[in-house]
Amino acid sequence: DDTLSRLVAYLLRDPQYTKLVIEGHTDSIGPEMYNDKLSVRRSITIRKWLIEKFRLDPKKVIAEIGRAHV
Repeated sequence: DDTLSRLVAYLLRDPQYTKLVIEGHTDSIGPEMYNDKLSVRRSITIRKWLIEKFRLDPKKVIAEIGRAHV
């Protein structure tokens, strides 16, 4: 929480950010399909949290999902 709060403070300084891309990662333990889905859930969760808690512009905060973006 503290690390993300500092990130948001940095993003809101002038000049403000134009895009934040969030990537979820896992370790190599476990099935690849499970880890891929976990990575997606992690990036979406952090995106949602940043938007809700800090009111970041949803158009500027992108969750990386493999090769697609949300």
